[in-house]
Amino acid sequence: MRLEKEGALFDSLTPGDRVRVVRWRGEERAVVAGPLRQETSATPVDGHQLPYAVGLGLVPLGGVFGWVAYGWARRPEGTARASWPVSVPMGCGLVLGAVGFFGPMVTDSLLDALLLSVGVAVPVLAAGVWLLRRRQARPSAPPGILPRLPGRERSFPGVVVGAVPYGMTGPGTLVAGPDGLAVAAGTEPGAARLPVPRSVAVVRVRPRAGAAGDWVVECRDGDRKVRVVVAKEDLPWILGALQ
Repeated sequence: MRLEKEGALFDSLTPGDRVRVVRWRGEERAVVAGPLRQETSATPVDGHQLPYAVGLGLVPLGGVFGWVAYGWARRPEGTARASWPVSVPMGCGLVLGAVGFFGPMVTDSLLDALLLSVGVAVPVLAAGVWLLRRRQARPSAPPGILPRLPGRERSFPGVVVGAVPYGMTGPGTLVAGPDGLAVAAGTEPGAARLPVPRSVAVVRVRPRAGAAGDWVVECRDGDRKVRVVVAKEDLPWILGALQ
């Protein structure tokens, strides 16, 4: 017989001592001498750990992947595809998956592993829900700034920054009107005008660092980031034209 590992049984026995061999399903599973027991390499003890670990580790990951895919598929067309609705659930799923996988390795039974997973899941899921609600509650514009849809075209200084065809390499003119937003090179609103497509969705609005009075409207056009930089008083027309 090949024992699983050396233990106290080796130190307590001498040649000629009587031992008891536990045999199950045609194979020797353990050697017993008094209160001491030594498992053989064919022992089924702890054989459940790996299947339980794989199952408990995959359940939260599968649930998170399904949740993210369902929410992504039901997102309205043109809505900004921010990263936090994916990163927060995925972070929670990875933590719960790791706990579920290693739980059976450090506990004695499936019940203990389940209790460990549930005990960790409660604070992790609570933290994830709190982060999601906190991000959803963040205002997309400064207090008092409401989108206004212009009845006629309005032009004002501004710039569109991004790896998009309508991006600008320098200061120019933005034109907001009933048909949406357009960009024009130079100071003339009709010069080389390019329309901003309706696929552009607003993510958030923030002040521009190091430039008093200027604000940045962060947007996404598919998987591309777009930033519109304008003065604060022109924000309502930008937000209205991008609706």
